[in-house]
Amino acid sequence: MHAPDPAAVPSSAPPAAIHHADAATFERAVLRSELPVVVDFWAAWCAPCQFLGQALETVAPGFADRLMVVKVNVDESPALAERYRVMSIPTLIFFDGGRDVAESSGGMSALALHDLFERFLVERGETAG
Repeated sequence: MHAPDPAAVPSSAPPAAIHHADAATFERAVLRSELPVVVDFWAAWCAPCQFLGQALETVAPGFADRLMVVKVNVDESPALAERYRVMSIPTLIFFDGGRDVAESSGGMSALALHDLFERFLVERGETAG
């Protein structure tokens, strides 16, 4: 008897709460997403980015069915940072229907980030989760 092909077995693992994009994958991951998207423009050397990254790791899983979180490293994708006029990091840009509709800069706690995500979703017409 042969073991089932792992690729053919449906995975019960939840989808990743945080995705990564670069210039080659940004359009598909962000602009064509069916869910609203929060893009975190960050860099590895940036201490406030690390703080915000920890908050994202805490908060993003609770929103995985309502919005997608995508991280873009500005050192690896400077053209994307320039395209969206990212002047400081960390910067969060909120996309809805492929359009950038809101922005927030600077580090924040997990609680503040949770509240920011909820406000964004309520403003786009969703009820609070």
